[in-house]
Amino acid sequence: MVIALVMSNGSAKDQAVVPPLPAMPSSKTPVSTSAAPSPPASSTPGSTATTAALDPVVYSVTGEGRAISITYRDSGDVIATEFNVALPWSKEVSLSKSGNNANVTIVNIGHDVTCTLTVAGTQVRQRTGVGLTICDAPA
Repeated sequence: MVIALVMSNGSAKDQAVVPPLPAMPSSKTPVSTSAAPSPPASSTPGSTATTAALDPVVYSVTGEGRAISITYRDSGDVIATEFNVALPWSKEVSLSKSGNNANVTIVNIGHDVTCTLTVAGTQVRQRTGVGLTICDAPA
């Protein structure tokens, strides 16, 4: 036994043929062969200007089991996220004093977690919560 189903809605009449796009030009950027200029000599040898502009920051999260995710501001002022994190957890970074404030956000289910934020050796925030817990440095 053979069963066949044929459907026709007239859409074949409305189809259009589109020509292919032209090939991309193959230009290459010229490569410079001259040496890069050397930076000017520092007037203060051993300057620690970049080190002095950074604060050590310690994020810590305590609780039982695992957190679904922990998101924090990492060195270089980038946002980093770790998933399925075993607790307790701690991370030390260096953040610019003039940059964005330090912060850590924990997503978890079913149990309390406590986040602690320490900047330059001083505890600036501590919070306990379930679900979504955020510790951020005061402005």
